Amino acid sequence: MNQISYRLKLRKLHRARSKTIEIYKCLHDKAKKENKPRDEVENLIHDEMFEIDVIDDEIETLESRYLTESARQLVLPIPEFRKDSDQWIESRITGRFRLSKSVMLDVRSLVRKERKERREGMILWLAALTGIIGALSGLLAVWKS
Repeated sequence: MNQISYRLKLRKLHRARSKTIEIYKCLHDKAKKENKPRDEVENLIHDEMFEIDVIDDEIETLESRYLTESARQLVLPIPEFRKDSDQWIESRITGRFRLSKSVMLDVRSLVRKERKERREGMILWLAALTGIIGALSGLLAVWKS
């Protein structure tokens, strides 16, 4: 998964979360205006919490998958999957496994560090290449005159 598709999917999920909250706010206000029974209002709250939990679960799974794939592409260590490990968490909603929050922070920092190091290496080569091109163009100008 590349960064663009990850960002688009993440933005879509965050919009869906915001929209769900807005919809249920309207439903709560309507229920209060109509003096609905307490159990109906509590059912609305329960439904809202469940839908938000589903979206939050999708967000966390997407983040975990993106970090795992990024680390693999950069040949960085990823914790070995074990069901009984505290490094992997099973989703209460889908039953899928994802990295725990603390491990996601560690992997994210490793990915950022590796990308920074690679970027610095590229900048060094680019600077050297620019210098060589400048020297060659100077030599060419002197040679032609």
